[in-house]
Amino acid sequence: MKFNTLPLLTWRQAKVNHAEFELPDFVRDFLSITDRSLGEEDLEGDGSTDREVVEAFEGELLQGRKISRISGREKRVLIDHDLILARKNSRIFLILDCENDFSEEESFRRTSIRVVAEEGSEVKVCYLSRNDDRHSALVSLKADVHKDARFHLIQAEIGSQKSFFGCEVDLLGEAAEVEIDSIYFVDGSRELDLFYNIDHIAKKTGSRIRVNGALKDEAKKTFKGTIDFKKGSSESKGSEEEYATLLNDGVRNIAVPILLCQEDDVEGVHAASAGKIDEDLLFYIMSRGLNLSQAKKIVVESKLTPTLDLIFDEELKKKVWERIEGAM
Repeated sequence: MKFNTLPLLTWRQAKVNHAEFELPDFVRDFLSITDRSLGEEDLEGDGSTDREVVEAFEGELLQGRKISRISGREKRVLIDHDLILARKNSRIFLILDCENDFSEEESFRRTSIRVVAEEGSEVKVCYLSRNDDRHSALVSLKADVHKDARFHLIQAEIGSQKSFFGCEVDLLGEAAEVEIDSIYFVDGSRELDLFYNIDHIAKKTGSRIRVNGALKDEAKKTFKGTIDFKKGSSESKGSEEEYATLLNDGVRNIAVPILLCQEDDVEGVHAASAGKIDEDLLFYIMSRGLNLSQAKKIVVESKLTPTLDLIFDEELKKKVWERIEGAM
C-alpha cells in the first residue's frame, strides 16, 4: 500500500513520491477475519478497535489529558481513531502515548488523529511513539485550524521497525497558526518516514516545521515537508527546517523540503541539512575527561533537548530520553 504521497510529484527515479508498506500476513489475516479494510484514506477510523473523543467546550481548558495506546501481547493489531475538538476560545493540551508491551510476537498499529481547532482556540498534542523492533505503525493526522486558532504538534519517534507518520494541516481562517516540533532517533535497521503538508488557505496565517534527529547503524529516515501558499493566503509566513545527525556511515537519510506558492505577498523559508558530528567539537568535549560515547550523547542531547523540554509530562520526558540514551 502507498502512504505519505507528495502533493506535487517529482522524478520517479528519486523514489520519494510516496512510501510503500507491505502489510504483514498477521495483519492481513486480522482484516480478513474482521471484514475490515485498511488504506491511506481511512481518516474517519472505520473499523477502529479503539476510539476516543476529546472535546473542550467554549472557553474551557482541558490540560494534562493522556491517551495510551498499547499494542502487542493482547492486541497484536490495533486500529484506533482519536477526535480532538476544541470549540471557540477553548484550549486542549493532550498527550497521546503509543507503546507496545514488548511481546515475542510482531505487532501493528494504524492510528488516525483528527483535530478541529475552532475560532480562537488552542490545541497542543504531544505524540510519543515508544516501541520496539517488532512493531510497525501507520499514523495519519489531519487538522483544521480556523480563525485566530493555534495547533501545536510535539512529536517524538523513538521506536518501531517501520514507522510512517503523515500530518496534513489546513489553515482555514485568518491568522490561524500551526507549529510542529519533532524529534527522532532511529537505529538498527529501522525505517522512519515523516510527512508534513501544510496548506495556507486564509490570509495572515503562519506555520513552522522544525524536525531534529539522529540516525545510527543501518537506519533509514525520510523527511517530506511541504508548505503550500494557496491563492488568497496573502501576508502569510511559513518555514520548515530539518536537521539530521548521522552517527555512522551505514545510515541512509533523505530530505525533501518543498515550498509551493500561488500568492504574491507571502514569505516562505526552508532548510535541510545532514552530517556527522564535528570532530573538533568531539575533541573539545573529550578533552574535558569524557569518552567518545559520552561526547556523542552530549551533542545529540543538546540538539534534541529544545523539543524534549516541550513534553508536558516529566515522567514521559525522562522515559523518552532514557530510551534514546540506551540506544546510543
